[in-house]
Amino acid sequence: MNKLQEAIARHKIDLIIAQEPYIKDNVIKGIPQNWRRWTSVNGKAALISPSSQKVTSLTPLDNMVAIKIQMNQRPCTIISAYSSPLEDIEPILQDTVEALNGELPHRSGSEWPPHQLEVQ
Repeated sequence: MNKLQEAIARHKIDLIIAQEPYIKDNVIKGIPQNWRRWTSVNGKAALISPSSQKVTSLTPLDNMVAIKIQMNQRPCTIISAYSSPLEDIEPILQDTVEALNGELPHRSGSEWPPHQLEVQ
């Protein structure tokens, strides 16, 4: 077990929100293969779940990925967004607001293309 897996177990972490994960050959390095992961279209933002978190919808955008899960029988939207320090932050903030308001197109679990479901 590596240090990340030890920390996940010790702190009982269910979800990791990451920016600029190290991806090589379509694999997020350092993450066990059995962990679920979702990435933005450009791979700069990611959500990683070491547990079998049930996701009800997915919204992958260029610099952002949003998932919707159930927490205490209520929907909860989790967002990982990346904004380069060299670019205007307004577009990503607008995408984030639209995702929270449910205004962005999203896909239910049965509609996800395999490359959007998880990085393998």
